Amino acid sequence: MGTGNVKKVRDVRRKLRMLVAVVATAAVAGPLGYAAPAEAASATRLQSVKLPGGGMAFDNYDYNKEKIRSNDKVDWAVNLLWTNNATVNKTSAGWSSFNKDWTRGSAMNAWVNGGWDSSKGLKQYDNKGCKRRASNYHYRTYAPPSTDYFTSNKYGHFVIGTAHDDFAEGCGNAKGESYGRQEQAEAYVADIWKINGSTVYKNKIDLKNAQTGNDHTGGQIHNWNNNGKATQIVVK
Repeated sequence: MGTGNVKKVRDVRRKLRMLVAVVATAAVAGPLGYAAPAEAASATRLQSVKLPGGGMAFDNYDYNKEKIRSNDKVDWAVNLLWTNNATVNKTSAGWSSFNKDWTRGSAMNAWVNGGWDSSKGLKQYDNKGCKRRASNYHYRTYAPPSTDYFTSNKYGHFVIGTAHDDFAEGCGNAKGESYGRQEQAEAYVADIWKINGSTVYKNKIDLKNAQTGNDHTGGQIHNWNNNGKATQIVVK
């Protein structure tokens, strides 16, 4: 095949990929808006929520880098809650001592009480170069930046979080790269806090964001297994 024909084939393939992305996007719509995807996942139950007993509101998923409140711009479902005397700074306590190779992730965003907060979060290790084909749990925490926490009549000062597994990150699909396992990541983070002396109530608070299945909307495949019930970690 000549050079000109190779170029034409590549152009056709590129256009077909773009067309598939547009068609897939057109099927998605949600209660908080719609926009074309860009390295994001699709939420089936995105909404603004409050904890039982009232208090400050937050969206029950976080969002990608674009800061657009749309069901096809989400990253992961909120599945962790630090309560009582929590701040964002406190939510990293114990992680660095438990995970010697910890690192930061990429920044995502959450809609918190009428404004945005950003978090890179903490993950177990940096897997550049596919050093490990294993779980790499990653969690991000959010709260109104002006106070570093939400307030609730029932739960005191609280912080929300998302947790997931960047399994074999950077290794490629052929070597098992996948993103998801929210329930396992949620339990892992909670267990660290339990080891460090906090009271933990697993699957305690319904945030109305249960979601399962594989999502091919954005650049990464999200393997959803979130039961919608966030684990509560009581901060002393």
